[in-house]
Amino acid sequence: MELIDYPDTDALMLGLARRLTGDLRAALARRDRVLFAVPGGTSPGPLFDLLSAADLDWSRIAVVPTDERWLPPDHPRSNAGLIAARLLRDRAAAATPVPLWRPLPDPASAQSAVSADLAPLLPLDVV
Repeated sequence: MELIDYPDTDALMLGLARRLTGDLRAALARRDRVLFAVPGGTSPGPLFDLLSAADLDWSRIAVVPTDERWLPPDHPRSNAGLIAARLLRDRAAAATPVPLWRPLPDPASAQSAVSADLAPLLPLDVV
């Protein structure tokens, strides 16, 4: 494990954006399609803003949240909504979102649909 001490949050986000961009670029060199798993919540918002402008072949990248509240994407607390608003724009608008939420009564009823969507994209390339 490598410990990196950043002077502030902005430097942390820039460093992490550079690292993830490099990891995604390396994954794209190995595979035709890449699966990028990202967290939800408000903390990664500034990072997503930086990544959205990264010069990558986003059309070959699928983005899946690592977690989701059982809320539709237009709900203010939806992780998919945050990912769409902060990451899947600018250059990254060409990426393919892989939602976990479905318009079904509960997560258990969506499990097979989500599994079917994820199966051809696995393994996770960058998390």
